[in-house]
Amino acid sequence: MTAVIYSHHHEDHMGDIGTFIAAAEEFGQTLRIITTSANADHMAAGSELPAATEVLDGGATTTFEGETIQVTQVGQGAHSQDSAIWKLVGEDIVHIPDYVNPDQMPWIGFGGSQTFVGFEDDLRQIRDTGFTFFSGGHGNIGSTADLDFILQYTTDLKQAAFQAFGQVNYGDYVTPDANNHQVVAHNFFEAHSDAVMDILRPKYGDFYGFEASVPYQI
Repeated sequence: MTAVIYSHHHEDHMGDIGTFIAAAEEFGQTLRIITTSANADHMAAGSELPAATEVLDGGATTTFEGETIQVTQVGQGAHSQDSAIWKLVGEDIVHIPDYVNPDQMPWIGFGGSQTFVGFEDDLRQIRDTGFTFFSGGHGNIGSTADLDFILQYTTDLKQAAFQAFGQVNYGDYVTPDANNHQVVAHNFFEAHSDAVMDILRPKYGDFYGFEASVPYQI
């Protein structure tokens, strides 16, 4: 082993770097650690992990062990501000962790992002990169069809949310036993979420993570 990539600053993707450094040292190698400047900036702000030894940006490439890797920063950064597309040039394979994992609903809030804003644009950018297979980081190997599936899901989710507003009446939750407006809002949104889940369940209910994650996305 001669090189690793810090894909982004979340430690479930780079926290065991010490194991790889030690393994390289056993063979007399100094491990190259490759990342983007956005990731390097995040780490410089407080990470205790070893810093990258090589920083790439803006479509730059690097090579190791006969393979060429190209990195492209994700425009919106809905998952994290240092999300990037790592492409194995000539092999039609990309690594883009935490956005989409085949046969799963997005994890909690759209791959753990703090906001839905930018998520769909990010997926379109990833899809249009041009590849045959991708690694999503926490599941099976996928293809562009899996990205299209999640884009269709976000469309269906928005439509279901608006449809449910027509089924759940806010006034029904303004009752004497709800003695403050926060209780009223909480009860209404719980009922609205349940209605959206019922609309989506026939199409998506059998997918991994549906019951656990979709309420956060609603």
